[in-house]
Amino acid sequence: MATTPDFSVAGRHVLITGGTGGIGGAFARAFLDHGANVIVADLEAPKDGTDPRIRYEQLDVRNDAAVEALAARIEKLDVVIHCAGRVVPWEEYKPEVFKDILEIHLVGNRRLANAFRPHLKASKGCLINIGSMYSYFGAPGVPAYGAAKQGWFR
Repeated sequence: MATTPDFSVAGRHVLITGGTGGIGGAFARAFLDHGANVIVADLEAPKDGTDPRIRYEQLDVRNDAAVEALAARIEKLDVVIHCAGRVVPWEEYKPEVFKDILEIHLVGNRRLANAFRPHLKASKGCLINIGSMYSYFGAPGVPAYGAAKQGWFR
């Protein structure tokens, strides 16, 4: 007899980078509403007074040491959602801005994967990356964003 998979997140431990923003904040509320233990990591604390049940950690995904230090402070983790991001239309043609966007979206993803691999391996968890339609066809004003999303998508 086949068993139905358990899709419940109750009791699971979730980390969301960019968790104080729009998409990340929505993920945080949804996981919290369904019983998960939620940590949001972002450059700045939430301005809207996030639910006190959500743990906030300051994090810059461009910083190797900061990502490693956060991994050391977290005991258990089932899910990492990499939602941190930045889009700077028309400024991304500048080499320093292009590099910064790649550091957040593409290299930041690798930092998270490396730092939290032991956690996710132990829990048989997962790393979820937020994609974009620009990974398929790009956009004239945001070349770095499109390149970064394409870089880990395929």
